[in-house]
Amino acid sequence: MNIVLATYVTDSVTSGVLKYQNELSYHLSHRGHSVDIATPEQATGIFRLLTALLVKCEGIFGKQSRRLAVEIGTFGRMYSVIKKRRGKIDVIHCMDISSGVAAQLATRGAVPVVVTAHFNIHPIHEAVERGELSGVGLRLTRRVFEFYFSRIRCFISPSHFSRACIQNIEIGRASCRERV
Repeated sequence: MNIVLATYVTDSVTSGVLKYQNELSYHLSHRGHSVDIATPEQATGIFRLLTALLVKCEGIFGKQSRRLAVEIGTFGRMYSVIKKRRGKIDVIHCMDISSGVAAQLATRGAVPVVVTAHFNIHPIHEAVERGELSGVGLRLTRRVFEFYFSRIRCFISPSHFSRACIQNIEIGRASCRERV
């Protein structure tokens, strides 16, 4: 099978997500699968330019818009990376929800997408606790994440915490919320 592992986390960041992704890649490759890693940094052309401008312009709208600008920028770049590969993919395994939705939209639902819920806290709550979101920024970001969670059909929950979070979040068409 041709499998793409996708995440916004890059090699420049030390993370359990990368450890999980690298282990998964290693084991899938040794079982004979073709494994490719997709990150937003691989985006080229107009998507890279537009998302870079979006993030640069976030200062115009103040601190509250930064989180949303980064989120939309990362989503757009991941969408473009997956879209370029879509004819050559049998399954996409994403390490975060925005990459999962970007992959699903880029392939127009023609490729199965699985998302591993690596979070320890709902992404919005984390930003609120750090003082990055309130008011209009919070409402817009909440809508983005409601859209994300409504689109994912299959979650893998590596921890009891993420499984409980997923079960408490309304997921529109989720069919396999609970896998360990």
